[in-house]
Amino acid sequence: YNNKSSSLLSTEKYQYVTTLPVFADVRTNSYGGVISFENLNYLYNPVSGWDIVMEGGVGDKLIKKNISLNQELYEGLTLRSLQFNLNGKVNRFIKLRKRSTLMLGVQGGIINGENIFENELFRIGGQRTIRGFDDESIFASSFAIATMEYRFILEENSNLFLFTQGMYYDKDLINSHVYDTPYSFGLGINFQTKPGIFSVSYSLGSQLNNPILLRSAKIHFGFVNYF
Repeated sequence: YNNKSSSLLSTEKYQYVTTLPVFADVRTNSYGGVISFENLNYLYNPVSGWDIVMEGGVGDKLIKKNISLNQELYEGLTLRSLQFNLNGKVNRFIKLRKRSTLMLGVQGGIINGENIFENELFRIGGQRTIRGFDDESIFASSFAIATMEYRFILEENSNLFLFTQGMYYDKDLINSHVYDTPYSFGLGINFQTKPGIFSVSYSLGSQLNNPILLRSAKIHFGFVNYF
């Protein structure tokens, strides 16, 4: 069960708009489930096996009328509707040699329903999704990310890696529709420390047909601790 609610903190700049803003007061109560399958030779630094997670849900979405906005903006708008969401990942590790592996991964998600607003979207970018972009800087109603990563095993819980990623996403809102195909590439290291596994990656990315620029490179940090 998941309850998600968001509200406009300030409506001052929306007082004279003639269409609904891309953000809105929304509450969603949803129910769903998760399917997980894991068949890795070693959890913390695998060289072979599968890692699959799929999550889906359906919910009752309510658009709440904001009393500070022109109420005519809500005319003809369906205030209560069903909303569906699905997201997940599939990672395949293929052993190449004794100390090297190739990771092929796909992850994606979709939000489907009536009158979707920006504050309901997936937020993509950063260490856990597509590297080379600021954390949660890409808003998407649906997306798919493909990853290819070569890893050289340094020790039990450490590796060096090279990666490339490509993504397709849609941003389908109530008043607009945008899509793009960002991509990125880079290198990094995962290494064992006393508290856990620390990750650092250097990456370059491009979106909206902009060129690759060294000054726009991103350095991502991550930390994993298992109990």
